[in-house]
Amino acid sequence: MPTPRLGISSCLTLLLAGCALTDPEPPQARVSPVALASVCPDELAGKPYYGNRELLGREHLKWFLSGMANRPKYPRPAAAKGQPGVVLAAIAISARGNVEGTSIVCAYPAAVFEQSVLQAVRANSYPVYQKDGVALPYEIVVRFLFGAEGDDTLALRP
Repeated sequence: MPTPRLGISSCLTLLLAGCALTDPEPPQARVSPVALASVCPDELAGKPYYGNRELLGREHLKWFLSGMANRPKYPRPAAAKGQPGVVLAAIAISARGNVEGTSIVCAYPAAVFEQSVLQAVRANSYPVYQKDGVALPYEIVVRFLFGAEGDDTLALRP
């Protein structure tokens, strides 16, 4: 019997739901770093989530992460299973470098890695962003990959 062909939206639905048609393996064991990063697409990172702030892009990511002394911890249950995941977080920073808001934009799998990201983000102070010599509040969207690597992310290992 031939394998059924699925459209792109069906495949994405299956990936997001963590389902497989014939493979009994847990979905976490099959997710590649590229697929994991694509669950939370770049379009979500390029829009503002907090108003009246400078929206910083990828070019500022290394600068921003340099101020992140407290990194998210890999949750023990997920680490024990070797479970990868991704969290995309919007972070609002004051003109003094303090966290004023944090929102989870996207997370996969749900309810596994979000608390670790929120706790770590809130426990830091960040670099002050200046434009023309004036400190400004800003926001940045950061992709946290757990158990995978990526160029525009903060990759975390168990």
